[in-house]
Amino acid sequence: MADVSRLRDGPWNDVSRAQLFLVGALSLAVVFVALSLILNSAIYTENLASRSTDAADASAALDTRADVETGVAGLIAYENRNRESFVEAEVETAVEGGVDELNSQIGDFSVRNGRVVQVSYVSLNSGTAAEQSANEQSEVEQFVSAEDSTTDWTVASGHESFRAFEQRVKIGSLALSEDDAFATEFTADDGETYQVRLLRVNDDDLRVKVVRLTSEGEIEESNHCALYDDASADEYVTVDLTSATVGGEPCPALEFFEDSVAYDVAYVNGDQVSGTYRLVVDGSADVSEVPESKEVIYAVTVDFAYSSSELDYETTIRVAPGEPNV
Repeated sequence: MADVSRLRDGPWNDVSRAQLFLVGALSLAVVFVALSLILNSAIYTENLASRSTDAADASAALDTRADVETGVAGLIAYENRNRESFVEAEVETAVEGGVDELNSQIGDFSVRNGRVVQVSYVSLNSGTAAEQSANEQSEVEQFVSAEDSTTDWTVASGHESFRAFEQRVKIGSLALSEDDAFATEFTADDGETYQVRLLRVNDDDLRVKVVRLTSEGEIEESNHCALYDDASADEYVTVDLTSATVGGEPCPALEFFEDSVAYDVAYVNGDQVSGTYRLVVDGSADVSEVPESKEVIYAVTVDFAYSSSELDYETTIRVAPGEPNV
């Protein structure tokens, strides 16, 4: 058996004990810090995973909502395109059936991904579609009144809601001078007036100029966009007034519409443009000066509910394809 010797008393022995205590304390501190880091890391990882799951689920809910909006928009377009007469009860029955079918399709797909989605029909709003298309010889015409060929005339009056206002214009038909340019004029119920002027620049390019006018008709503010370089004078370009695009590209100058404001819509210098146009206004409208018009679906409203293990989301969606973003 090994001998056990007693530590000798003395000042050096006290120093040794102090050093041992210090080393032990430092070791414990390192252990506590390490445990703290491990614990905090675990909490952070859990929170991050939770946030990632929540974000992914929210994104999935919004994606599903977008799919519903696209489906309802397609249903509106189908009914408006294929229905020869508008009997509201018949249209409502058809739309409700279409929404039920959409609910079944999206619901079946969502269940396979562990989610429950419900889409239900609420209501529809009727409207009036007005357009000028190519004539029987497939030729485009000027934007003049169908009644008396007036060049300055009112297209529609006093409407808060309109959508899908598109003009497909031939660049070579546009005026070179701004004074003679074709313009679509929007006059709000408070008197504020905007003109969207279409100009031909350098013989074969298109410029869209938006001006805000004073009560005296003077230009108070102006913006422009869509100068098409290397275009052909025979080329056609679509100006989408309500979606604020020209040739499919964004045109911020067209983003002047305001919510809950009624507008009178008029054409100025309609003989300085050739092409086709169409628009849809909410409710019934006197569009007798437009060559063609018919009653259509303007908007459809549905209830949307999305449920998963991480998220419950419910909202009401109003679908009016091509309305301005205001």
